[in-house]
Amino acid sequence: MKILLTTGPGLWHEPRGYIVVVDMSSGRVLDCLEWFHTVHEVSHKGVAGAWRDRGCVYAVTESEVLKVDLAPLRVAACATYRWANDLHHVCLAHGALWVCNSGLECVDELHPGTLRPKRTWNLMESHGRSLKAFTRVTLTAIRRSWRRATGERNYYPHLRPCGRVPYYRKMLYPRRFLNCAQKQGDFRRADLRPHVLHPNHCYPYNGDVLVTVFGTGEVVGLRSGTVVARCLGRPHDGVVAEESLYVTDCSANVIRAVPLRGRRTSGQRVWQITSRMAEGFLRGLIVSEDHFWVGLSARRGAPDHLQMARVIQVDRRTGRWVREWRLPRKYGTAVFSLIDVSDVY
Repeated sequence: MKILLTTGPGLWHEPRGYIVVVDMSSGRVLDCLEWFHTVHEVSHKGVAGAWRDRGCVYAVTESEVLKVDLAPLRVAACATYRWANDLHHVCLAHGALWVCNSGLECVDELHPGTLRPKRTWNLMESHGRSLKAFTRVTLTAIRRSWRRATGERNYYPHLRPCGRVPYYRKMLYPRRFLNCAQKQGDFRRADLRPHVLHPNHCYPYNGDVLVTVFGTGEVVGLRSGTVVARCLGRPHDGVVAEESLYVTDCSANVIRAVPLRGRRTSGQRVWQITSRMAEGFLRGLIVSEDHFWVGLSARRGAPDHLQMARVIQVDRRTGRWVREWRLPRKYGTAVFSLIDVSDVY
Protein backbone atom coordinates (compact mmCIF):
# COMPACT_ATOMS: atom_id res chain seq x y z
CA MET A 1 0.00 0.00 0.00
CA LYS A 2 1.11 3.56 -0.77
CA ILE A 3 0.21 5.88 2.08
CA LEU A 4 0.19 9.66 2.26
CA LEU A 5 1.21 11.03 5.66
CA THR A 6 0.96 14.55 7.05
CA THR A 7 3.71 15.24 9.57
CA GLY A 8 5.12 17.86 11.92
CA PRO A 9 8.05 18.41 14.30
CA GLY A 10 6.04 17.41 17.37
CA LEU A 11 8.76 17.67 20.03
CA TRP A 12 10.26 20.93 18.80
CA HIS A 13 9.28 23.99 16.75
CA GLU A 14 10.12 24.59 13.08
CA PRO A 15 8.88 26.87 10.30
CA ARG A 16 7.82 23.90 8.17
CA GLY A 17 5.76 20.73 7.94
CA TYR A 18 5.65 17.89 5.43
CA ILE A 19 3.34 15.76 3.33
CA VAL A 20 5.04 12.46 2.50
CA VAL A 21 4.02 9.50 0.33
CA VAL A 22 5.50 6.14 1.36
CA ASP A 23 5.49 2.69 -0.24
CA MET A 24 4.81 0.57 2.84
CA SER A 25 6.08 -2.65 1.25
CA SER A 26 9.54 -1.26 0.55
CA GLY A 27 9.66 1.63 3.03
CA ARG A 28 10.70 4.01 0.24
CA VAL A 29 9.56 7.65 0.18
CA LEU A 30 7.91 8.20 -3.23
CA ASP A 31 6.97 11.88 -2.99
CA CYS A 32 7.41 14.74 -0.54
CA LEU A 33 6.11 18.28 -0.11
CA GLU A 34 7.83 20.71 2.26
CA TRP A 35 5.44 23.46 3.41
CA PHE A 36 6.66 26.67 5.07
CA HIS A 37 4.02 28.34 7.24
CA THR A 38 2.75 31.73 6.10
CA VAL A 39 1.43 32.89 9.49
CA HIS A 40 3.56 31.43 12.28
CA GLU A 41 7.31 31.80 12.24
CA VAL A 42 7.58 28.38 13.86
CA SER A 43 5.14 25.67 14.96
CA HIS A 44 5.30 22.26 16.60
CA LYS A 45 2.41 21.04 14.50
CA GLY A 46 3.53 21.18 10.85
CA VAL A 47 0.84 19.85 8.50
CA ALA A 48 -2.07 18.36 10.45
CA GLY A 49 -5.27 16.59 9.35
CA ALA A 50 -6.01 15.90 5.67
CA TRP A 51 -8.76 14.55 3.40
CA ARG A 52 -8.54 13.18 -0.13
CA ASP A 53 -10.81 14.23 -2.99
CA ARG A 54 -9.86 12.27 -6.11
CA GLY A 55 -6.67 13.88 -7.52
CA CYS A 56 -6.00 16.23 -4.62
CA VAL A 57 -5.94 16.42 -0.84
CA TYR A 58 -7.13 19.18 1.46
CA ALA A 59 -4.97 19.68 4.55
CA VAL A 60 -4.72 22.11 7.45
CA THR A 61 -1.98 23.63 9.56
CA GLU A 62 -2.55 25.59 12.77
CA SER A 63 -4.02 28.51 10.82
CA GLU A 64 -4.07 27.59 7.12
CA VAL A 65 -6.17 25.47 4.75
CA LEU A 66 -4.25 23.92 1.83
CA LYS A 67 -5.35 22.29 -1.39
CA VAL A 68 -2.59 20.01 -2.68
CA ASP A 69 -2.47 18.20 -6.03
CA LEU A 70 -1.29 14.58 -6.06
CA ALA A 71 1.38 12.83 -8.15
CA PRO A 72 3.39 14.96 -7.88
CA LEU A 73 2.58 16.84 -4.69
CA ARG A 74 2.04 20.53 -5.42
CA VAL A 75 0.20 23.26 -3.50
CA ALA A 76 -2.71 24.46 -5.65
CA ALA A 77 -4.28 26.89 -3.14
CA CYS A 78 -3.78 28.24 0.35
CA ALA A 79 -6.10 30.29 2.57
CA THR A 80 -5.86 31.64 6.10
CA TYR A 81 -8.43 33.33 8.33
CA ARG A 82 -8.22 35.68 11.33
CA TRP A 83 -10.33 33.25 13.34
CA ALA A 84 -8.33 30.11 12.45
CA ASN A 85 -6.92 28.84 15.75
CA ASP A 86 -5.38 25.38 16.06
CA LEU A 87 -7.06 23.81 13.03
CA HIS A 88 -7.03 20.02 13.32
CA HIS A 89 -8.77 18.36 10.38
CA VAL A 90 -10.75 18.97 7.21
CA CYS A 91 -13.15 16.87 5.16
CA LEU A 92 -15.19 17.33 1.99
CA ALA A 93 -18.86 16.41 2.32
CA HIS A 94 -22.25 17.55 1.06
CA GLY A 95 -20.74 20.15 -1.28
CA ALA A 96 -18.69 21.89 1.41
CA LEU A 97 -15.39 21.76 3.25
CA TRP A 98 -15.67 21.21 7.00
CA VAL A 99 -12.79 22.37 9.17
CA CYS A 100 -12.29 21.49 12.85
CA ASN A 101 -11.32 24.78 14.49
CA SER A 102 -10.27 23.44 17.88
CA GLY A 103 -9.20 26.75 19.42
CA LEU A 104 -12.68 28.25 18.98
CA GLU A 105 -14.44 24.93 19.74
CA CYS A 106 -16.33 24.96 16.44
CA VAL A 107 -16.47 23.55 12.92
CA ASP A 108 -16.23 26.01 10.03
CA GLU A 109 -17.97 25.30 6.74
CA LEU A 110 -16.16 26.58 3.61
CA HIS A 111 -16.78 26.72 -0.14
CA PRO A 112 -14.52 23.97 -1.59
CA GLY A 113 -13.65 25.94 -4.72
CA THR A 114 -12.90 29.37 -3.28
CA LEU A 115 -12.16 28.34 0.34
CA ARG A 116 -14.42 31.19 1.46
CA PRO A 117 -16.37 30.78 4.72
CA LYS A 118 -20.04 29.77 4.53
CA ARG A 119 -21.11 29.04 8.09
CA THR A 120 -19.78 28.30 11.57
CA TRP A 121 -21.17 25.47 13.73
CA ASN A 122 -20.77 26.31 17.41
CA LEU A 123 -20.28 23.16 19.49
CA MET A 124 -19.95 24.85 22.88
CA GLU A 125 -23.62 25.77 23.16
CA SER A 126 -24.83 22.22 22.53
CA HIS A 127 -22.06 20.06 24.02
CA GLY A 128 -19.60 22.09 26.10
CA ARG A 129 -21.37 23.64 29.06
CA SER A 130 -21.17 21.06 31.87
CA LEU A 131 -19.72 20.75 35.35
CA LYS A 132 -17.53 17.87 34.19
CA ALA A 133 -15.98 19.99 31.44
CA PHE A 134 -15.51 22.90 33.84
CA THR A 135 -13.67 20.69 36.35
CA ARG A 136 -11.45 19.06 33.75
CA VAL A 137 -10.41 22.37 32.19
CA THR A 138 -9.71 23.90 35.60
CA LEU A 139 -7.39 21.06 36.61
CA THR A 140 -5.60 21.19 33.24
CA ALA A 141 -5.10 24.96 33.56
CA ILE A 142 -3.65 24.55 37.08
CA ARG A 143 -1.20 21.88 35.87
CA ARG A 144 -0.07 24.06 32.96
CA SER A 145 0.43 27.11 35.19
CA TRP A 146 2.49 25.09 37.66
CA ARG A 147 4.73 23.64 34.96
CA ARG A 148 5.29 27.07 33.46
CA ALA A 149 6.10 28.58 36.87
CA THR A 150 8.62 25.84 37.68
CA GLY A 151 10.18 25.94 34.22
CA GLU A 152 9.35 22.29 33.58
CA ARG A 153 7.63 22.95 30.26
CA ASN A 154 7.14 25.97 28.03
CA TYR A 155 3.81 25.56 26.26
CA TYR A 156 3.49 26.98 22.74
CA PRO A 157 6.04 29.84 22.84
CA HIS A 158 4.96 30.96 19.35
CA LEU A 159 1.52 31.96 20.70
CA ARG A 160 0.49 34.89 22.91
CA PRO A 161 -1.89 34.76 25.90
CA CYS A 162 -5.46 35.75 25.03
CA GLY A 163 -6.58 37.74 28.06
CA ARG A 164 -7.58 35.96 31.25
CA VAL A 165 -9.13 32.51 31.35
CA PRO A 166 -10.37 32.36 27.72
CA TYR A 167 -11.53 28.78 28.32
CA TYR A 168 -14.07 29.96 30.90
CA ARG A 169 -15.31 32.71 28.61
CA LYS A 170 -15.83 30.12 25.88
CA MET A 171 -17.95 28.05 28.28
CA LEU A 172 -19.98 30.85 29.88
CA TYR A 173 -20.56 33.01 26.80
CA PRO A 174 -19.97 30.71 23.81
CA ARG A 175 -21.90 32.71 21.23
CA ARG A 176 -20.49 36.05 22.32
CA PHE A 177 -16.94 34.70 22.39
CA LEU A 178 -17.23 33.14 18.94
CA ASN A 179 -18.78 36.28 17.41
CA CYS A 180 -16.02 38.39 18.90
CA ALA A 181 -13.34 36.05 17.58
CA GLN A 182 -14.75 36.13 14.05
CA LYS A 183 -15.45 39.86 13.84
CA GLN A 184 -12.64 41.46 15.83
CA GLY A 185 -8.90 41.06 16.06
CA ASP A 186 -6.64 38.26 14.86
CA PHE A 187 -6.92 35.00 16.78
CA ARG A 188 -4.38 33.04 14.75
CA ARG A 189 -1.56 33.74 17.23
CA ALA A 190 -3.71 33.53 20.38
CA ASP A 191 -3.23 30.79 22.98
CA LEU A 192 -6.78 29.63 23.78
CA ARG A 193 -5.71 26.44 25.53
CA PRO A 194 -6.67 24.34 27.37
CA HIS A 195 -9.47 23.45 24.97
CA VAL A 196 -12.84 22.57 26.40
CA LEU A 197 -14.23 20.24 23.70
CA HIS A 198 -11.28 19.98 21.31
CA PRO A 199 -13.10 18.89 18.12
CA ASN A 200 -10.33 17.25 16.13
CA HIS A 201 -11.69 15.09 13.30
CA CYS A 202 -14.70 15.28 10.95
CA TYR A 203 -16.09 12.87 8.35
CA PRO A 204 -19.38 12.30 6.48
CA TYR A 205 -21.93 9.64 7.28
CA ASN A 206 -25.47 9.16 6.01
CA GLY A 207 -26.18 12.83 5.24
CA ASP A 208 -24.56 14.02 8.46
CA VAL A 209 -21.06 15.22 9.41
CA LEU A 210 -19.60 13.35 12.38
CA VAL A 211 -17.08 15.05 14.67
CA THR A 212 -14.84 13.36 17.24
CA VAL A 213 -14.76 15.40 20.45
CA PHE A 214 -11.55 14.75 22.36
CA GLY A 215 -12.64 16.54 25.53
CA THR A 216 -15.84 14.56 26.18
CA GLY A 217 -14.95 11.20 24.61
CA GLU A 218 -17.86 11.41 22.18
CA VAL A 219 -18.67 11.52 18.50
CA VAL A 220 -21.40 14.00 17.66
CA GLY A 221 -23.50 14.57 14.54
CA LEU A 222 -23.09 18.16 13.42
CA ARG A 223 -26.25 18.44 11.33
CA SER A 224 -28.44 16.20 13.49
CA GLY A 225 -27.24 17.63 16.80
CA THR A 226 -27.07 14.14 18.30
CA VAL A 227 -24.41 12.22 20.22
CA VAL A 228 -23.60 9.24 18.00
CA ALA A 229 -21.20 7.42 20.34
CA ARG A 230 -19.98 7.79 23.92
CA CYS A 231 -17.34 6.30 26.22
CA LEU A 232 -14.54 6.50 23.64
CA GLY A 233 -11.76 7.66 25.97
CA ARG A 234 -9.89 10.45 24.20
CA PRO A 235 -10.86 9.91 20.53
CA HIS A 236 -8.82 11.49 17.77
CA ASP A 237 -9.38 10.04 14.30
CA GLY A 238 -12.63 8.60 13.02
CA VAL A 239 -13.21 6.27 10.08
CA VAL A 240 -16.55 4.87 8.95
CA ALA A 241 -16.27 1.37 7.45
CA GLU A 242 -18.64 -1.61 7.31
CA GLU A 243 -21.39 0.34 9.12
CA SER A 244 -19.09 0.79 12.09
CA LEU A 245 -17.22 3.78 13.45
CA TYR A 246 -13.52 3.21 14.13
CA VAL A 247 -11.70 5.72 16.36
CA THR A 248 -8.19 5.99 17.78
CA ASP A 249 -8.30 6.42 21.56
CA CYS A 250 -5.17 8.33 22.61
CA SER A 251 -5.78 7.80 26.33
CA ALA A 252 -5.29 4.03 26.09
CA ASN A 253 -3.58 3.60 22.68
CA VAL A 254 -6.40 1.42 21.40
CA ILE A 255 -8.62 1.37 18.33
CA ARG A 256 -12.32 1.21 19.16
CA ALA A 257 -15.08 0.09 16.81
CA VAL A 258 -18.68 1.09 17.49
CA PRO A 259 -21.62 -0.17 15.37
CA LEU A 260 -23.45 2.80 13.90
CA ARG A 261 -26.73 0.94 13.60
CA GLY A 262 -28.45 1.34 16.93
CA ARG A 263 -25.75 3.81 18.05
CA ARG A 264 -24.75 1.93 21.18
CA THR A 265 -21.40 1.55 22.90
CA SER A 266 -22.21 -1.87 24.41
CA GLY A 267 -21.01 -3.54 21.21
CA GLN A 268 -17.57 -1.92 21.21
CA ARG A 269 -14.64 -3.90 19.88
CA VAL A 270 -11.17 -2.92 21.04
CA TRP A 271 -7.68 -3.53 19.60
CA GLN A 272 -4.72 -2.74 21.86
CA ILE A 273 -1.95 -1.22 19.73
CA THR A 274 0.78 -0.64 22.33
CA SER A 275 1.36 -2.05 25.80
CA ARG A 276 2.94 1.16 27.11
CA MET A 277 1.76 4.74 26.68
CA ALA A 278 5.37 5.92 26.27
CA GLU A 279 5.53 4.06 22.95
CA GLY A 280 3.57 6.82 21.24
CA PHE A 281 0.44 8.89 20.71
CA LEU A 282 -2.12 7.10 18.54
CA ARG A 283 -3.22 9.28 15.62
CA GLY A 284 -3.90 8.58 11.93
CA LEU A 285 -5.91 5.54 10.78
CA ILE A 286 -6.67 3.49 7.66
CA VAL A 287 -9.11 0.57 7.89
CA SER A 288 -9.05 -2.24 5.33
CA GLU A 289 -10.72 -5.65 5.29
CA ASP A 290 -7.82 -7.43 6.99
CA HIS A 291 -5.57 -4.73 8.45
CA PHE A 292 -5.28 -1.38 10.21
CA TRP A 293 -2.59 1.14 9.39
CA VAL A 294 -2.17 3.46 12.34
CA GLY A 295 0.24 6.29 13.18
CA LEU A 296 2.27 6.56 16.39
CA SER A 297 3.68 9.98 17.27
CA ALA A 298 6.30 10.61 19.95
CA ARG A 299 5.00 11.66 23.36
CA ARG A 300 6.60 14.43 25.38
CA GLY A 301 8.91 12.98 28.02
CA ALA A 302 9.29 9.62 26.28
CA PRO A 303 12.69 7.87 26.38
CA ASP A 304 15.13 8.88 23.64
CA HIS A 305 14.72 5.62 21.71
CA LEU A 306 10.95 6.28 21.41
CA GLN A 307 11.20 9.91 20.26
CA MET A 308 10.14 9.13 16.71
CA ALA A 309 7.03 8.70 14.58
CA ARG A 310 5.97 5.36 13.12
CA VAL A 311 3.30 3.77 10.96
CA ILE A 312 2.17 0.35 12.18
CA GLN A 313 0.33 -2.27 10.12
CA VAL A 314 -1.88 -4.37 12.40
CA ASP A 315 -3.67 -7.63 11.67
CA ARG A 316 -7.34 -7.04 12.50
CA ARG A 317 -7.97 -10.69 13.37
CA THR A 318 -5.08 -11.22 15.79
CA GLY A 319 -4.25 -7.64 16.77
CA ARG A 320 -0.56 -8.30 16.14
CA TRP A 321 1.84 -5.97 14.39
CA VAL A 322 2.61 -7.02 10.81
CA ARG A 323 4.96 -4.24 9.79
CA GLU A 324 6.52 -1.11 11.31
CA TRP A 325 7.83 1.86 9.31
CA ARG A 326 9.79 4.62 11.01
CA LEU A 327 9.46 8.19 9.78
CA PRO A 328 12.89 9.72 9.05
CA ARG A 329 13.60 12.28 11.75
CA LYS A 330 13.98 15.15 9.27
CA TYR A 331 10.20 14.94 8.70
CA GLY A 332 9.49 15.27 12.43
CA THR A 333 8.21 13.09 15.27
CA ALA A 334 4.45 13.58 14.75
CA VAL A 335 2.08 11.88 12.29
CA PHE A 336 -1.42 13.27 11.80
CA SER A 337 -3.34 11.77 8.87
CA LEU A 338 -2.86 8.56 6.88
CA ILE A 339 -4.50 8.35 3.43
CA ASP A 340 -4.39 5.50 0.90
CA VAL A 341 -3.06 6.83 -2.44
CA SER A 342 -2.13 3.48 -4.03
CA ASP A 343 -4.18 4.22 -7.15
CA VAL A 344 -2.12 7.28 -8.16
CA TYR A 345 1.41 6.24 -7.05
